[in-house]
Amino acid sequence: MAVTADDRTWWLKPLLESQADLAADTAGLSGVEAGSRLAKFGPNRLRDRQVQSLLLQYLTRFKNPLVILLLVASAISASTGEMTNFFIISFIVLLSVTLDFVQEYRAGKAAESLSHSVSVRATVVRDGKPLEVPVAEVVPGDVVVLSAGDLIPADGRVLEARDFFVKQALLTGEPYPVEKRPGELGADAADLQDANNAVFMGTAVISGSARMLVVRTGTDTAIGAIADTLTRQPPPTAFEIGTHRFGLLIMRLTVLLVLFVLLVNALMHKPWLESFFVRRGTRGRPDAGTSAHGGVGHVGAGCSAHGAEARDRQTTGRDPESGIDGRPVHRQDRYANRSEDPLGTACGRTGKTERAGAGTCLSQ
Repeated sequence: MAVTADDRTWWLKPLLESQADLAADTAGLSGVEAGSRLAKFGPNRLRDRQVQSLLLQYLTRFKNPLVILLLVASAISASTGEMTNFFIISFIVLLSVTLDFVQEYRAGKAAESLSHSVSVRATVVRDGKPLEVPVAEVVPGDVVVLSAGDLIPADGRVLEARDFFVKQALLTGEPYPVEKRPGELGADAADLQDANNAVFMGTAVISGSARMLVVRTGTDTAIGAIADTLTRQPPPTAFEIGTHRFGLLIMRLTVLLVLFVLLVNALMHKPWLESFFVRRGTRGRPDAGTSAHGGVGHVGAGCSAHGAEARDRQTTGRDPESGIDGRPVHRQDRYANRSEDPLGTACGRTGKTERAGAGTCLSQ
């Protein structure tokens, strides 16, 4: 039943007119009529909160700045060939997001099952007899029996009351219970707090007893008018806000550091992106440590050979490169066999290079 602008003050109508509009009386409805009205007007509940699919709920957790930062780091690791770091970071991110999703999903299911187990019921008059039914099955035209401690199941007119006080701070903010009684009101009682002949869904009975005629149910009630605010996404918690701000801080610092590195490289006339691909570029070059050790070994061997020749001159007074008769002997003749000149000093002294595997010297 849609509520128009002219029909929001339905409690100002005469009771007989309201009964005529609802095709109801103080004796209540029959079971068949209540069933047909339930199919026509729908269940007596507020608009359900729109629930996203599980996939969307899972993907929304990747909007966290820290998660985005880690994913960017893993992508950079993969682009530079560091696949181990890529798999480790990706695994940690997926594990954290999955655990967060599973825990929140289980908590939501537990709260939903708890709400179903403690569903509110109301006592209505059906076929002339009181009958307890779920609040969702209350329809316009029903006569509801109220007593102390009950929650009002719908908006309606008070038919009869005995010391009937209702706390309606949920709607009007009034700190004290308000007495409700049957009767007609003047045209100046257009506000909810002035509607002393009507009760509203969601308010509580403090004392007394009464009977009411249901006029509005579900989203057509006063509290249903503000149901959209109840179905919105709940505001983030303080922890979520702090985590989001911390992630943004880390992301800003990372961007500033990257820009600083690029600026330093530009001032030193180096390629701007060199710092991102240093490790990848060195993989294709020879091992610097191996080349250095090899060079030191050859130089050390050469120095040892020259030192031995100097000691030979001092002790024998003879040039080690001279023959027995004092004639000079070329180094390559002395080491005709490759195995006799393992360091290749003959070729080095004569300015020639050794042919691989042949043991002979070639002119450069």
